[in-house]
Amino acid sequence: MTAIALIPARSGSGRLRNKNIRPFLGHPMLAYAVAAARNSGLFSRVILSTDSEYYGEVGEYYGAEVLLRPADLATSTAGLVPVAQHAIQYAQDTGTDAEILCQLMPCCPLRRAQNISDLMAQFVDNQRSFQLSMLEYIGTYPEWAMVRDGSGCIEFLYGRDNIRRSQELAESSSPSGAIWLTRIADFLNQGEFYGQPLYGELLPMPAGIDIDTLADFEFATALALGYEKSRGASVVEPIGIDPWQIPPELIDV
Repeated sequence: MTAIALIPARSGSGRLRNKNIRPFLGHPMLAYAVAAARNSGLFSRVILSTDSEYYGEVGEYYGAEVLLRPADLATSTAGLVPVAQHAIQYAQDTGTDAEILCQLMPCCPLRRAQNISDLMAQFVDNQRSFQLSMLEYIGTYPEWAMVRDGSGCIEFLYGRDNIRRSQELAESSSPSGAIWLTRIADFLNQGEFYGQPLYGELLPMPAGIDIDTLADFEFATALALGYEKSRGASVVEPIGIDPWQIPPELIDV
């Protein structure tokens, strides 16, 4: 089945400046999404959707096809649904009427080509329309979530009735932006990422880690280096070319 990969890489970031091109273990983060998509061999086209010509240059260097967004999709409030719709229309207008869209968020640099292949097989073999990658909750449980008001007083987010021993809690997972798959016809018909029926597939650690903040970045770096030391092999997707050098002034916190 014909599939295209979409890597949405807006410039800037409110929490971690220019996170999508921030160097991670040598290469800009978006480079790992491009490499994983290309190395998987699953996609007729790997499209980087961005509002930045500079991001586009970085994406092209690593082998992506660059699609610059129109002004209405270049804002911080632009949703991923219209961005995906724009990319699908672009692919159709330029000769590719694909059946499957795979979105790979660039802030998940530990996702590998094999992860994409594994989840694609689940998606195709089970004839699904919408599928998200998932990660098991780490270190705590959603039922124990708490919120704090302006005075520092805390309360359980989901009420005290859900507070039980961890052994009594159901296994739960959180969505990861690493790999999102959809049948393009169903996506265009429903117009949402969480279309129905929606399925989830677990990714192994650390493949689905999302990076949004400096703390996330430092945690993912430490995790990757720790896995590399324990396994004796790198956990990031092989890229095979010299790193693009990002000017420090673009990523200074």
